[in-house]
Amino acid sequence: MVFAVIAWAACGVLGYLIASGKGRGDEGAALGFLLGPIGVVCSALLGDKRTRCQFCREPVTPGATTCPHCREAIRPASDVRTRCRFCRESVALDATVCPHCQKEITPACNVVCSNCGNGFNLSPAALGHIVRCPHCRKMTPTKKAAAPTADPSRKFSPAFGDDRVDKVTPFR
Repeated sequence: MVFAVIAWAACGVLGYLIASGKGRGDEGAALGFLLGPIGVVCSALLGDKRTRCQFCREPVTPGATTCPHCREAIRPASDVRTRCRFCRESVALDATVCPHCQKEITPACNVVCSNCGNGFNLSPAALGHIVRCPHCRKMTPTKKAAAPTADPSRKFSPAFGDDRVDKVTPFR
């Protein structure tokens, strides 16, 4: 009987250790203590709860203010802002309608400046290169990734400058 209690407690500790690497230690411990060996397997199958750093893309615990890998300050996604191309007022990066001029904002920005944190749009040809941020005028690297897809019901128009890498004019 004592061995069974010790084995059950060990399952709780093991569930905690497995799930804590995914940012879900409490859930893993609860599963291990309640379900025993089955809980350990369930805690191994839990998804990763951690977010990713905007700069180095390494997993970071939720609520962290600095990345433990690259030491950059982490800004919540709601703090990342861009400018409306019509009225030039600051709006949230994920906004679809400008709260100031009530015009539809398309497409969403696909680059966030690593210096000032403001978002701006680049053509797919400029992604993966170092470009000048239109807000702080400092050079910032960009990740080579696909441009954001627009809503299929709307047509995408390249209203944000030309395809040249050396000149970035995201707002007109």
